[in-house]
Amino acid sequence: MKHIELAHFLIDSFGSEWYEILKDILHSDYFYQLGTILHEEQSKYTIYPSKKDRFRAFQETPFDKLKGIILGQDCYHDGSADGLCFSASLTDKRPPSLNNILKEMYEDIENPTLEEDLTGWAKQGILMLNTALTVREKSPNSHKELWSPFTKYLIQQISKHKDNIVWMMWGNQAQSYKYYIDNKTHSFVCTSHPSPLGAYHGERPFMGSRCFSQFNRELLVKNKQEIIW
Repeated sequence: MKHIELAHFLIDSFGSEWYEILKDILHSDYFYQLGTILHEEQSKYTIYPSKKDRFRAFQETPFDKLKGIILGQDCYHDGSADGLCFSASLTDKRPPSLNNILKEMYEDIENPTLEEDLTGWAKQGILMLNTALTVREKSPNSHKELWSPFTKYLIQQISKHKDNIVWMMWGNQAQSYKYYIDNKTHSFVCTSHPSPLGAYHGERPFMGSRCFSQFNRELLVKNKQEIIW
């Protein structure tokens, strides 16, 4: 793909503002190699989410609207991944992690919107980001290392170019990225992962954490509008 064609493709995929802060890595040898590996894998395996949804989180939450981030770990590997972390608009069967998320919302928030499709959160300024943006079918964390350089760079750029972002980090893998964030201008809401294996464990278990109301309190402190969960 020619340079100009590639630039247009990436702007369409990310939006012009995201493209501007990410263009160095998007035009790097690393990102080209990442695309080559994914293209080769698609001839051997089923990869989730679909190619059109791979960068959907950036499309749904423009950079100028960004006020919070939910940082997950891996995409759903059963076909329900729709490009937004924990969202499962493509299936009638609710994934266990999402089921726990909605249970905690019900206990924490008055009149929550209990839906499988979490696009509404993204539209309100939350970047719904997994640390790995793709996964092989039935192979959890299969692309974790592939995406790690991109995710580190992205988080560093957000920290550099945005102040007063609230980060919701679920699970140790997500929380390992705190190292790349300036904690003087950003704030964090951290719990264990909402999956059945982690939801009730760790120093701050997800279940009972009331992380959604805490997230909104952090937004109010920063003079930002609360999220309608």
